[in-house]
Amino acid sequence: MEETGSITSFSDVLKTLRKQKKITQRQLAERLGVHYNTISMWERGNCLPESKGVVLTLARQLGLNEDQTHQLLEASLTALTPYWNVPYQRNPFFTGRESLLSHLYECLSPERSDSVSHSCALCGLGGVGKTQVAIEYAYRHFQEYSAVFWIHAETYESLLSSYIALADFLRLPEYQTRESSQIVTATIQWLNKHSNWLLIIDNVEDSALITPLLPVARKGSFLFTTQLSTLGALAESIQLEPMTHIEGVRFLLRRIRSTNLGLARYEHEDVTQLIGVMGGLPLALDQAGAYIEESRCRISDYLDLYQRYGTYLLQHRGSVIVDHPDTVYATLSLCLEKIRQRIPLAIELLYFCAFLSPEAIPEELIYEAAMLNDSPLAPLAKNPLQLNEVIRELLTYSLLQRDARSRLLSIHRLVQDLIKNMMDEKSLYFYAERAVRAVNNKFPDSRTFTNWSDCQKYLSHAQLCTLLIEKHKFTFPEAAQLLFQVGLFLLQQSQYTQAEHLLLQALDRYRNVPEEQLSVADCLNNLATLYHVLGNYAQAESMLQEGLAIRQRCLGLEHQACAESLNDLSTVYFSQKKYIQAEEQCLQALTIWEKNLGLDHSDVAISLNNLASIYQAQEKYEQAESFLLRASTIWKKVLGERHPTLAFALANLAKLYQKQEKNSQAHTLFQRALAIREEALGPNHPRVARSLLDLASFYQSEREYALALTYSQRAFTIFQEAFGLEHADTVMASEVAAACSQAQSDFLQEPSSYSEADISEAG
Repeated sequence: MEETGSITSFSDVLKTLRKQKKITQRQLAERLGVHYNTISMWERGNCLPESKGVVLTLARQLGLNEDQTHQLLEASLTALTPYWNVPYQRNPFFTGRESLLSHLYECLSPERSDSVSHSCALCGLGGVGKTQVAIEYAYRHFQEYSAVFWIHAETYESLLSSYIALADFLRLPEYQTRESSQIVTATIQWLNKHSNWLLIIDNVEDSALITPLLPVARKGSFLFTTQLSTLGALAESIQLEPMTHIEGVRFLLRRIRSTNLGLARYEHEDVTQLIGVMGGLPLALDQAGAYIEESRCRISDYLDLYQRYGTYLLQHRGSVIVDHPDTVYATLSLCLEKIRQRIPLAIELLYFCAFLSPEAIPEELIYEAAMLNDSPLAPLAKNPLQLNEVIRELLTYSLLQRDARSRLLSIHRLVQDLIKNMMDEKSLYFYAERAVRAVNNKFPDSRTFTNWSDCQKYLSHAQLCTLLIEKHKFTFPEAAQLLFQVGLFLLQQSQYTQAEHLLLQALDRYRNVPEEQLSVADCLNNLATLYHVLGNYAQAESMLQEGLAIRQRCLGLEHQACAESLNDLSTVYFSQKKYIQAEEQCLQALTIWEKNLGLDHSDVAISLNNLASIYQAQEKYEQAESFLLRASTIWKKVLGERHPTLAFALANLAKLYQKQEKNSQAHTLFQRALAIREEALGPNHPRVARSLLDLASFYQSEREYALALTYSQRAFTIFQEAFGLEHADTVMASEVAAACSQAQSDFLQEPSSYSEADISEAG
C-alpha cells in the first residue's frame, strides 16, 4: 500500500487516499454531486476545492479517519487558508504536550468571547520546545482562523523584515513604496481591520520592541514564544517545562524510529537514562535521536560518548534538520553570552550552581558561597537586594527557576553540563572547591536528631560534592569533614553501603594528617557501629579498640570520648554474648560519663540502657528494671516524649515485662516504641523493623498468629532491603514469620472442642 506521509501536494494526497479506498474518480464525483472532470482536475493539480467545507465533505465521502482528514486539509492549506505564512513544516516527531495544547485552544480559540483579545506567551529555556508547540498549534487549528501569520521577533530588524514580508504576502499596495515605516503601518492596519486571525510572534527577546508593532484593535489571537519568564500585560504567561518521562520516551523512540516492542529491557533502561541526562529537553533529545539514527549506534553507546564528548555532541545537529536550526550548545551559549554582557555576577552564580544538584538549591547556600574567602560572589553577601537582581536576571531568561515560598532554586542539568564543558581544568577545580566548602559549612551535625530534616535538605548537594571530592582528589579539611558528616547521616538513615564508602574515604584522608588523629578515631567509631549493625563483630571490635587507643593517647582515659568507645565496645561484646566483658566496659563508660556530664545527661542514659540489656540477658530483672526506668526518665526529660532514642528504653522495658508475664504493660510499651520510631524515622527504617519484630514475637507468645505474621512479614521486608537475606535480623524475622504461618495453619485445622449440640444449647 502506498504511504502518504511524505506527500504534501493536495493532488497527490487525494489520489493516493482515493486509491487506498478503492474508489474511482467517477464514483467519487457521483457521491459529491460534481462532474467527474472536477475530480480529475483536482488530482492533476489544475485547481483546488473552493472551501474547507468541500474538503471536509470530500473526506467524509472517502471514509477517511481523523488523521487522514487532517492530512487532506493540510495539503489544501495554501488554497483554503489564503493567508498562511507559517515558515515551518509540521514536525512529524512532535510528541505529547496535549494538556498544554488544550489550554492554548481554550485561551486562543476564535469562539471564545469572554475577552476582547486572546493572548498567550509560551515561556521557557531555549530548546524546551516553545516554537514547536506553536507550530503544532497552528497546524492543528488553522482551519478555525481566517489567517495564520508568523513573525520573527529576535531583533528590531527581524521584526521589521517580518512585517514587510507580510505586506508583500498580503499584496498591500504600500509594499511598492519601499518605505519601511509605511509598509509596517499598512500591515498593522490590515490586522486592525480584519478579524479572526492568529499572529504567532516567535522568540521575543524584548517586549518593549514588539508593543508598538501590535495592532491596537486586537481582533485576533496572539501566540508569543519567549525565553523571558513573562511578557507582563501583553499575554498570559505559560511556563513550558521539559518533557515528562513518558513524553520523552515516546519522542525519543519516534525520533530514532523505534518502538517499545523493538527494545530489550536493558535498552529501555538506557532510554530512561538518556532522558535523565538530557533533562527532558526536546531539542537535546532531538539532537541525540538524530545522531543515534544517522550513526546507527546503540543508545548505550551514545551515553558513553556523551560522558567523554558532551560538548561535541551538544554542538552538532543531524544532517536532516526538522525544525530548530540551532544546536543546544548554540542556543544556550548565546543566552549565556547576553547575560555575561549585562550582569557578569549572574554568570558567577550560574557557575556555582553548576556544581550542585540541579533541583532544590537553598538560597542560603549562595550566601554561604559569597562569604568564602576571595569569592567571586562576595558582593551578594553584603547586599540581599543585589542577589534578587541577579536571580531576577537569570529567571528572566529561564536559566533558573525559583520557588519563592521555600526559597529554593533549580537549574536545568544541560545548562550545568554546558557551563562545565566550557570551563578549563583550573576553573573546574576552582568552582568545584567552592561548592564543597560552601556545602560543608551548611551541612548540619547529623548526630542531633532534630537536624535530620535540614540534613535531608542539603543531602543531594552534599552527595554530589562527595563525587567532586573523589574526582578532584580534594584533601583540604572541609572535604574530609563533608565526607564524614554525609557518611554519618547516611549511616543513621540505614544506607549502609553509601555510608561505608564515604566514611572510609574520610578515614583515608584523616590518616594522612597528623593533626586529625581524633577525627580518625571518630571515623573508626562510626565505621565500627556500621559493621556491628551488619554483624561483622570482629571488624567492629578491632576498629573500636584502635579508636579507643587514639582517644586515650590524645585525651586521657577519663575523657567522655573514651566513654563513647567503651560503651560501643560493650554493645559489640553483648551481641556476642560476652556478658562479663560487656558489663565491665559499660560500667567504666557509665562512671566516666557521670563524672564528666552529671547524673542526668542523655549519654549517661545510654550506658544505663545498655547495662539493663546485659542484666536482663543474665535474668537479673530487678537491676535491669531499675536502670531502664532511670534511663527512660532521663531521656524523657532531656529529649522529650517523641525522640527515637527513648524507644530503646521503652522496647527493652517491654521485653523485661514480657519475661515477667506483665503482658498488658509490655504490649503498651512495644506499641509506644513502634509509634515513636515510625514517626521519627519513617516506616522503613531497620529500627522500626526491630519494633515490628518485638511485637510479632509478643503476639506469637499470645497465640495471635495472624497479627504476628503481619508484623513479622513487614519486619522481614525491611530487614531484607537494609541488610540482605543472610543477616541475623532478616533470618530471625523469616523464622518468626514461618513459625506463625505454620501455627496459624495448624490452629485453623484443629477440630472444634464444642459439639453442634453444645453450640445450639449455648445459643
